[in-house]
Amino acid sequence: MFVGIVNTAIDFAVFNVLAMYVIGLETSWTYFACKSLAFIVAMINSFLMNSRFTFKHHEHRSGVWWRFAAITVTTFVISSVLSTLVFRALINYTDISALIAGNASVVVSVFLGMCINFLGYKYFVFQHHEEIL
Repeated sequence: MFVGIVNTAIDFAVFNVLAMYVIGLETSWTYFACKSLAFIVAMINSFLMNSRFTFKHHEHRSGVWWRFAAITVTTFVISSVLSTLVFRALINYTDISALIAGNASVVVSVFLGMCINFLGYKYFVFQHHEEIL
């Protein structure tokens, strides 16, 4: 749970710094850029923390990294598409600011991403060799 909280904090922090000071949130594309970069930073942290603490996996072979990358890319595609659609809908159909719409969309992305990642990491990435099918 600690790793998830840290990853969520990193995701929100990087997203908000990029949205407020670097890239902005003028369009769905700028939202996608902010969210993508935040996701990448959070996932690097996720790999490091999950491999050391959550799943206590000390194997340093490339297979673990590639399985992690496959789950992460899958999660990225699903959560980014969904959160970008949520961002667009909030901007087009409500009167809330782009920053609030962006953060609400990040909540959707983070929740969905945590669910997909945890299951993928537990059953596909950090499992013991005897359990691999």
